[in-house]
Amino acid sequence: MKGKRTAEDAKELFKDIERRRSIASPIPVFKSDNWSSFEEGLVYVYSIQETPPYNGIGKRTIPVLISYSTLKYARICKRREKGQVVEIVER
Repeated sequence: MKGKRTAEDAKELFKDIERRRSIASPIPVFKSDNWSSFEEGLVYVYSIQETPPYNGIGKRTIPVLISYSTLKYARICKRREKGQVVEIVER
């Protein structure tokens, strides 16, 4: 799958992974280079939408996406000095 690193491309990537993944296999561990569209795509595909309870006061609550508890995601952050990578940290 070749894309332009947009959120839509990331969503399509993860949808494709889900179509191919056996229901018996766990969700894979994902890693990225701090690419925000990657994280957006992950949350879109590997989450459920929940509406927090409304207590009757003020505006009604809006639905939020809650990531699956089995989702594992690590960001790879590179620290550079003078254009050279001097440290790689997983978060």
